[in-house]
Amino acid sequence: MKRSSSITGPVLIAVVVLCVAGVQASAQSSSVSGVVRDSHGTPQIGAIVELLRPDLSVVRHVYTNERGHYIIPSIVPGTYEVEASGAFFLPTMRENLSLLAGSRQVVNLTRVTL
Repeated sequence: MKRSSSITGPVLIAVVVLCVAGVQASAQSSSVSGVVRDSHGTPQIGAIVELLRPDLSVVRHVYTNERGHYIIPSIVPGTYEVEASGAFFLPTMRENLSLLAGSRQVVNLTRVTL
């Protein structure tokens, strides 16, 4: 004997709507990634990479991995600056970075020693 539930239909619809909303939200956000190196081309481990608003307030910060790579995901579209800094190096910055909905920008940065 087959039983049917009156709740199955609404639950299935809710799950589909939430999945579609999640996909749309992730498609609207942007990301920035890249590699931080020194002037000799050596990847910089543990460099601080900050995503800044035009007024230089920090949106988010991350650290580079063992290959000097970083990624800043789930960014609201807009205009930003990306800065890499750390001990014994002058900060380096990429200004006027325009992120459109769903864009993935690659910003490689080179740090110069003090």
